[in-house]
Amino acid sequence: MQGEGITPIGIMGGKSKLANQIIEKFPTGYDTFVEPFVGAGNIFFRIPIEMKASKNVINDLDKDIYVIMKELKERGKALDKTIDRNPIKTYEDFHKNKEKQDPESLIRKYKYSFFGNGRTYSPIKSTLFIKTDFSQFEDKLKGVVILNQSFEKVIKKYDSPKTFFYLDPPYESLIQQDYLHYIEPEKIFEALKNIKGKFLLSYNDSPNIRDLFKNFKIETIKTSYEHTQNTGKRKKNELLISNY
Repeated sequence: MQGEGITPIGIMGGKSKLANQIIEKFPTGYDTFVEPFVGAGNIFFRIPIEMKASKNVINDLDKDIYVIMKELKERGKALDKTIDRNPIKTYEDFHKNKEKQDPESLIRKYKYSFFGNGRTYSPIKSTLFIKTDFSQFEDKLKGVVILNQSFEKVIKKYDSPKTFFYLDPPYESLIQQDYLHYIEPEKIFEALKNIKGKFLLSYNDSPNIRDLFKNFKIETIKTSYEHTQNTGKRKKNELLISNY
């Protein structure tokens, strides 16, 4: 699972493989760091301590992510001692667990789902015990503002000349139901085009994305991903778009 041990959960589309390349592109001179689509935290939890901003804000519209992050901030050390680390071995047990909304059950749901999507059970993981040290996240999230709001609202609230936004929104897709909260690229563009702060945006490579952000700096990097129809890896281009 992506980010195992570094992030509390691993989800499909996480940036664990590109994290170092992305963090290397961060600007200097900002005092507020904002991540409007934090997901599993593959970027946030990998930022070196010497690069940490004095104020950090993470947000996700997915209520599950919000509940998990809030719980880890408030009682990560306690959760580390109480969470059931035994594998979920059957479809029936997975769906029983999925009906629960407490933080520990939410974590287990993502740990044992197909590609960490939180929706469908993955029998391949049925022999895996949860080994993540959840206590570490209580310290890493100390003082961090954790939100469950629209990305537009978060950007508007925290935008300033000393703010740096890192954004990893859902990829552009014709099959929007693949995402719980799909956002059109045009909405991302509208929210970013005139901000006072700096931004770095991770996006899929497409003619539409390139055209939308043609007046900004666009860098192409290569990565690989697990195809959802089989376990083979495929190469793709990722765009890093910035206003600095």
